[in-house]
Amino acid sequence: MKTNLLLYLFLLSFFSASAIKDPIRFGKIELSDLKMTAYEKDTSAAAVVLCDFGYFDASELEFKRIVRIKILKKEGYVWADKVFATSAKADIRGITYNLVDGEIEKTKLSNKSIFSDRITEKYYNMRVAMPNVKVGSVIDIEFRQFLIPNEWEFQKSIPVIHSELIIESSEFLSYKKSSFGYEPLSLSVDGHWIAKDMPAFKAEPFINSSKNYITKLEFNINSISIPGEYYLSIHSWKDISKILYKSEDFGLVIKASRYLSPLADKIKSLELSNIDMIKAAFNEIKTIKWNKEDRLYTSKPNLKKVYEEKIGNSADINIALLQLLRLLDFKANPVVLSTRDNGILSPTGPNMNKLNHVIICVKLENEDLLLDASEEYLPFNILPKKCFNMGGELIAPTFVKSIPLKATKKDKQFTSYNVKIDENLNLTGQLQCCKSDYAAFNLRKYIHSFNSEEEFLNDLTSRNSGLKIKKSELNNIDELNLPVTEKYEVKIANQITQIGDEYYINPMLCEQIKENPFKMNERKYPISFPYQKVKTVLINFALPEGFELVELPKPVKMKLPNNNGAFVYYISNNNNTINLKFSYSINKELFLPAEYSSLKEFYNLIIAKQAQPIILKKSHETKI
Repeated sequence: MKTNLLLYLFLLSFFSASAIKDPIRFGKIELSDLKMTAYEKDTSAAAVVLCDFGYFDASELEFKRIVRIKILKKEGYVWADKVFATSAKADIRGITYNLVDGEIEKTKLSNKSIFSDRITEKYYNMRVAMPNVKVGSVIDIEFRQFLIPNEWEFQKSIPVIHSELIIESSEFLSYKKSSFGYEPLSLSVDGHWIAKDMPAFKAEPFINSSKNYITKLEFNINSISIPGEYYLSIHSWKDISKILYKSEDFGLVIKASRYLSPLADKIKSLELSNIDMIKAAFNEIKTIKWNKEDRLYTSKPNLKKVYEEKIGNSADINIALLQLLRLLDFKANPVVLSTRDNGILSPTGPNMNKLNHVIICVKLENEDLLLDASEEYLPFNILPKKCFNMGGELIAPTFVKSIPLKATKKDKQFTSYNVKIDENLNLTGQLQCCKSDYAAFNLRKYIHSFNSEEEFLNDLTSRNSGLKIKKSELNNIDELNLPVTEKYEVKIANQITQIGDEYYINPMLCEQIKENPFKMNERKYPISFPYQKVKTVLINFALPEGFELVELPKPVKMKLPNNNGAFVYYISNNNNTINLKFSYSINKELFLPAEYSSLKEFYNLIIAKQAQPIILKKSHETKI
C-alpha cells in the first residue's frame, strides 16, 4: 500500500510537470521571427519581447530564465545591452540571430561581453552586451541563478507577446509575493503566471517611478532552510536589522571607524554647538565625491581608503558620516530605503532586496535630523529628492522604527524685471533672480554641468529666444546654505509685435509657460511631485513718451480644491509704468488620478492668462 502511494505521488508530480510545456527553448528560433519587420499590434515599437520565460526548479533550487527579443528599429538597440539583477554570479549565455541572404547567421555572446557589478557578496548586477545586433536581429539570452528572482516584470517599455513564470513549491523556501500594475494577466494560479500580448508601458509626466505601475510580481523571501548548509529567516524589519548589522558590507563597516578618530578630535576641539558640530562633520564627509551609485552596502569592508581617495557610492559616504557622528558622541543610526526611481517598498512585508540606499538620522534634544551627504550641491538640512519615496526604516542595534520621508523645503523662485521699451521695440533693463532650497540646488547642479560660466550664459540665451545678456553676476554658487542670486543687464527682442497702429507686448517675457505638462485626456497613475513649489515674478515696464495704454489683461486669482495649488495674476498701470505680479504654487506632492482634470485645467488657465498681451498705441506721432 505504501509503495503504491509513493508511486502515485511520483506519477502525479511527473505528469503535472510534463503538462506544462516550456514556451521557448534557448537556441531554437522561428524563421518567421527573423522575417518580422514590425509588430502589428504596436507598429511604433522599436523592439518587442517575443518570449520571456522563467522557471524555478525546486529540486535543484535553481532558477532559469530565457528571454527572446526582436529588434525592429535602431532605437531598439538598447535592448541588446541589458542589466540583470542576480544572486551571485549567474551563468549566462546568449546568441544573436540575423537573416543573411536567406540563411540564419548565429553570433554567440562572448564572456568578454558579460560584465558583473558586485552589489554585495551575494548579489550582482550582470550586464550583457549582445554582439552583431542590427535592425531585424533576434537575440536569445539565458541565465541560471540560485533561488527565485527578486521580481518578475510581465510588462516593459516595449510590447511583450508572451511572458511566463513558474515557481515550484519547495520545502526549503518560503516567500511572499506582491502584485503591481494595471494590466491583467492571462493566467494567475499558485506558482504559475502568464501574460499575453502585454502592451508597452507608457510613462506619464510626474510619476515617481514606472516600477510602481508596470505589471509585475515582487518576491520577498521569508525563509531559506537547507539542512546543514544554509539558513535564513526574514519576517520583520528586526530580522533585516540583525542581518545588516552582521554584514561585512554594512554593520561591521560601521564599527571600523578608527581612521576618523583624529578628525573627530579636531572637530571636538573647536568647541562648537551641537548643530554646528554636525554641520562640520557633514561638510567634511561631503569632500568624498559621490560616484552616482546608490547602494545599501559599502564598496569596501573598511572606508579608510574611500575617505583618502575621496570617491565612493552613497553607502560609503553616509556610513562614513554615521561613523564620524558616533565618534562625536551623537546618537546616530542608519535609515534604509528604496530610492524614488527604484520603486516603493513592498506593502506586504519587509523586502531587503529592494533596499538600495541609506541615510542617517541624528537624534537631538528636540528633533531628529535626517542627513544625506551624497549630493554635492545640497546643504546639510535638505534631503535629495531620491529619498522621497513614502518612507524608510531606521535600524538601530536594539530597535527599528518607520521613518516618513517627505520634503521639508520647497522649490522657491523669485524673479524680477525692470525694463523699458527702446526705439527698436526691444526691452532693455535689469533681470534679477533669487532661488532657494531645491531651486538653488537645481541651478547649482545645472551651472556646474558646464565647463565655464560663459557656456552657461550661452545656454541661457539659446533657451530664451531674443534674450541678450550684456552683464552678469552670479552669487553664492558654492555657498550651499545661501540662496543663489543672479543679476543680469539684458536686452530682450521679439516680445513686442506691431499690428496696424497697435503694439502687443508679451507681458511674461522669458517666464511664460507655453506648454501644459499634462496633455492626456485621462490619467491612469497618480501625479507625484518630489516637493512643493512656489514661484513669484514681478515685471515693471516703463512706457516711452507718446504711447498710451489700450488694454491690460484682467487680474485673476485661482485655487485648486483644498488650496492644493494657486496662482495670482495682477497687473496695473501707475504713472506710465505697468506693474505685473504673477505667482503660483503647488502645495502638495501627490495628486490622485481623480484630481487630474482639475490640475490639468489649472495649468491651462495659467497658460491662457500668461498669453494675453498688453496693448499699446501711439498717442501722437512722437517716435519711441
